[in-house]
Amino acid sequence: MKQKRKRAPGGGRKPGEFGKLGAVMGLRLPEKLKQELEQAAEESGRSLSGEMIWQLSEALGRGRSRERDKKVHQMVRGADSKLEELALWVAEMKRELGLKSWTVTTGPTARKGKR
Repeated sequence: MKQKRKRAPGGGRKPGEFGKLGAVMGLRLPEKLKQELEQAAEESGRSLSGEMIWQLSEALGRGRSRERDKKVHQMVRGADSKLEELALWVAEMKRELGLKSWTVTTGPTARKGKR
């Protein structure tokens, strides 16, 4: 007796956003948290399961994010230092050329008694 094929070749569930999922896990969580996850899933267009995977991946990936943030922070500090040097140089050049002062909040400052 010949067995029927259950599915056509290539049929069945296709891997989604997170690839092929094989591990199964039961989970108990507070109702409020489930509601928040359902809301987030609806807003993102993911399934509840997909949203949970995405949220966990984001939370566990923070170690890599911290490393990146540390590098960005170092770059910004270095740029800040260079900008400070540049501002001092510009102020010196303006003094030498006799130009008016300029502040970020007020624009060119008026000389005393003149507008």
